Amino acid sequence: MELNEALGMVQTWMAESRASRRDIAGSMTVDARGGFLIRVKGAFFRYDAVKKKLLVSGLVGYRLKSLSLFKDRWDFLVRAGEREYTTMMYGEAHFELLREPLLGLEPDVVLLTKAYDKPITDGRLLYTQISWLLLDADYWFVNRYNEVMGKYEAKLIEEAKSKNEWMLKNRPRPW
Repeated sequence: MELNEALGMVQTWMAESRASRRDIAGSMTVDARGGFLIRVKGAFFRYDAVKKKLLVSGLVGYRLKSLSLFKDRWDFLVRAGEREYTTMMYGEAHFELLREPLLGLEPDVVLLTKAYDKPITDGRLLYTQISWLLLDADYWFVNRYNEVMGKYEAKLIEEAKSKNEWMLKNRPRPW
């Protein structure tokens, strides 16, 4: 994906989500390689000019130091997300741990991220995908993260099947 295509996706999200100036967190930052970072209407957009990928993310949490201090805790969370794939855009998104600040958020920042290597020009499709990404990130931020981190893995393995079945039945993916 080229820079202009990535910027086009951000503009499409802005139009489809009816973003106003208030909905843009700060201003766009651009790195020396031609990548950029901006947050619009809750979605983080990070373009990697070297890999030619646009990463779109929703916030799961921040100041979660234990995840980088104890690798087993991070691995535990990743496994839980992989098992509950229907809460991760049906397996199209993954958890990402950033150990540096992100637009005013203190590290360690956990994001639910979908990588795009090809542009989506259909505004309704892009809106649907990013909306789902943000809903799933919010689910993990508000509800599931603390539940998961407070349970034994055996219990989470049991729960995953019923969570996926419920989501498949009551919230089928529209794309």
